[in-house]
Amino acid sequence: MEPLERGREELRAARALLDTGFPSQALARAYFAGFHAAAAALMTTGESPPTEAGVLAAFSRQALSNGHFAADDARALRKLFEDRNDVDYALAEAPVHEAQQAVDAAEQLVASVSQFVGSPR
Repeated sequence: MEPLERGREELRAARALLDTGFPSQALARAYFAGFHAAAAALMTTGESPPTEAGVLAAFSRQALSNGHFAADDARALRKLFEDRNDVDYALAEAPVHEAQQAVDAAEQLVASVSQFVGSPR
């Protein structure tokens, strides 16, 4: 499965989890939607970092230095990463409104990357 398609799948899962009362799990899936979208975007530019941290750093660098992506998208991905760490590792509970914001941010990131790579949403 291609990374962008995986991001779309993770986004659908995040929405389903949010709709069925699992906001913390929805937030975690929203992060992975954004992460896979970012990896797809980087592949388009010829980068393929081997680690999660490498994808986050390269996506941020591309957004800030090359202008390939919006700085807001890089900030959103970083926030999704931090929030996912909170719910997955610190076992924090995500309020519904925060999970909704995460899903919305992931949706915007997937849409931005889809536009960048020229792929239909």
